[in-house]
Amino acid sequence: MINPADFNGNFGHKPVPELLQNLVIFENGLPSRDYYAQGFELLPASGQGLLRTYSEDETFLDELTEFAQADGTGSMYVLWHKSETETPVAVFGSEGGFHIVARNLPELLEILLFDTEPMVDWDGVTYFKTEPEDASVHSSAFRNWVSEQLAGIHPALPDQVVRHAQEKYAAEFAAWMSRYYNS
Repeated sequence: MINPADFNGNFGHKPVPELLQNLVIFENGLPSRDYYAQGFELLPASGQGLLRTYSEDETFLDELTEFAQADGTGSMYVLWHKSETETPVAVFGSEGGFHIVARNLPELLEILLFDTEPMVDWDGVTYFKTEPEDASVHSSAFRNWVSEQLAGIHPALPDQVVRHAQEKYAAEFAAWMSRYYNS
């Protein structure tokens, strides 16, 4: 169970997106702490530990918000506060690499419905299943919740969502990141 106030601390002075507030309520209502999407877990405020390995610049840290674990190794999902109306989602890999994965939070939920962890490195990110894997314990409940939250959603394959997001934001995000981090 995640304390909503602890989760909201990730956002500092920025408003917490309603969809994430609702996801906290959903997650807290589950009967156990088992996954609803493989490797995904909302996190309490951490002082942006992973992001600080890229830059300590306050502008950098203010424009990015870590909010969830992306996999079992410590990769993180991060909101990029590009503007007041645009908040694409990026993944920062625990072993390095950062990539835009979704144009917005609803698209991240589409990716999570695929129920697999991202594979992240410096060259890219992919969502891949080699063999039919066991579904996460709460994946059915999550699928139903997403359907209620995003009426009419027609989930695409994760790599399609990523491709569309990267077509729109990857170059701009890479240029923005280069102001703070040179690999």
